[in-house]
Amino acid sequence: YEYTRQRVEAAPVPPTLVQQLSARIVQVFGAADVRVRFRSSSNVEDGLEFSGAGLYDSQTVCATDSKNPDATGPSACDPTQKNRSIERGLRKVWASLYSDKAWQERDWYQVPQDAASMAILVTLGFPDELANGVAFTGDPADPLETRYLVNAQVGDEAVVSNDASHVPEKDLLQLVDGKVVAISRARSSSLAVPGVPVLTDAQLVELPRLGDVGEDR
Repeated sequence: YEYTRQRVEAAPVPPTLVQQLSARIVQVFGAADVRVRFRSSSNVEDGLEFSGAGLYDSQTVCATDSKNPDATGPSACDPTQKNRSIERGLRKVWASLYSDKAWQERDWYQVPQDAASMAILVTLGFPDELANGVAFTGDPADPLETRYLVNAQVGDEAVVSNDASHVPEKDLLQLVDGKVVAISRARSSSLAVPGVPVLTDAQLVELPRLGDVGEDR
């Protein structure tokens, strides 16, 4: 798998694909110099038997950078970063499918390695995140749990981390007719100010509405 990863990291990306992605980024997000995130969306994650949480990489991308051959120069979307071209982002996310931790985790859970493949979800990139998180319409660890589970972390810190000192906030939301009627603060973030939640009650109440999530979905 190390050889495969190295090949992916060095592989040329078809210019037509770069052009199509660049045009789509402009169409959806309004400009080529807008920061976007290439997020992993593989077929071996977010399952009940195998979550794959934290195994794969996401990358910040600037479509304008693909027009600049200087890979070490500053990004047009953020001068504090080096070139963040579409080609670089694609290769980094694709190659993360073959990282040591991803391969070993799939092997431990006896997931067929040749069945694994990687797609990419493109979203806006936010440089000054106050919080980030993952929400579930249930609890993957408890099939009998009817409340929604929200894991949140401060800033842009990873919600899933190999660092045992970076524990995310855990909240459970009880819904009736798609509306939050009770919030259970099951665990605080180890990185947050003591006594200050990552997400306020008002923000947690708003989450189902923003996601258009109801109990019948």
